[in-house]
Amino acid sequence: MIRHYDELTKLDMQHKGGKGHILAAELLNGEDFAGKGRVFNHCVLKPGCSVGRHRHVGDFEVYHVLSGTGLRQWRTEASNRR
Repeated sequence: MIRHYDELTKLDMQHKGGKGHILAAELLNGEDFAGKGRVFNHCVLKPGCSVGRHRHVGDFEVYHVLSGTGLRQWRTEASNRR
């Protein structure tokens, strides 16, 4: 499967009550996963932006940070990530 970035669905959204807006490009959607996943996005968070607290039941979320730093909060533990 080959997709060109300029042809992807783009989103500019506030995510899960977080601060600011996330710029996202939908690389894969539920249909592409053939029932084995839901979504795979390329996201850009500008400084000061965040994803709001939320929980996953029956699935999980993966982040691969290309540049910059961020704060990850897991349950009651917070840690800086690069």
